[in-house]
Amino acid sequence: MHIVGPNAAEVIQGYAVAVKAGITFDQLIGTIAIHPCSSEEFLKMRITKRSGEDPRVQGCCG
Repeated sequence: MHIVGPNAAEVIQGYAVAVKAGITFDQLIGTIAIHPCSSEEFLKMRITKRSGEDPRVQGCCG
């Protein structure tokens, strides 16, 4: 699967969860998409003040 665009990661993340959970196509199309969402924020939850990392996104690719 290839998806290109500003929010491609959001789409891929959703499909990855669906595939991992074994969701069928019919189950997937029966769901409601949440908009807007920022799944990448979960990846930043590991950043603390003590880590010294900058939590701000630099450019479009994080």
